[in-house]
Amino acid sequence: MTEKPNLFSHARSELAQDAMLAWMAAWADAQHRATDPNLHALGRRFVAALLGMPEQEANFTRVEVQTQRRSVDVLIRLDSGDAARERWIVLEDKTETGEHGNQVPRYQSALIQEKGVTPDRVHPVMVRTGDAHDLQKEKPYAVLGRADLLKVLEPYNGSNAIVQDFRDHLQAWSSEVAAFESQHFSQWGGRQWQGASSRSWLFPGRQNAARSRPVHCGSFGSYLFDFPQRARRQ
Repeated sequence: MTEKPNLFSHARSELAQDAMLAWMAAWADAQHRATDPNLHALGRRFVAALLGMPEQEANFTRVEVQTQRRSVDVLIRLDSGDAARERWIVLEDKTETGEHGNQVPRYQSALIQEKGVTPDRVHPVMVRTGDAHDLQKEKPYAVLGRADLLKVLEPYNGSNAIVQDFRDHLQAWSSEVAAFESQHFSQWGGRQWQGASSRSWLFPGRQNAARSRPVHCGSFGSYLFDFPQRARRQ
């Protein structure tokens, strides 16, 4: 069967992903509930995930979304009708690149100064669809990874082609990364090496350092991955 064209096979830039994330957040506004209930529910799940709270606790009705404002990728204002409970989400979006120049805290500080809001009402978040192992280090902001985005997207049961393409794109990405577990290492591409590096003693300090399943690496790869055990036996 021929694979259907996917928008995100061509829209690979961070700006394209910025637009997708901003568009999803905009659908969370209560005024769009009747327009498309499935997209509205998706938007609510997404905003709740950015806030790091259960959807039923995310109390807001109006959503204002801006992109590329003062170098902030996506700026989201949540209004519940009570100015004292207004919240802001400072969203930094990354695909394959990492953070540069302490971006997220810098944007957060600028927003606090500009709007005069208290720090507890500003939620700095990095959305990262790539596999950046440095994000396992403690950060002064929340990190929403590819798996977290898929948890937001997978319950969607509407027919919007853009949402379906974005979900398919992220699912295919995750499958490519996980393929190192079933492929011989001679067949690995960049994403399979990323998957292996997140599970290997070769990259200390990274998540899942101990492999839970065998990796099909051939004799050379088996020698490398077995080295810690052999070293302890000597």
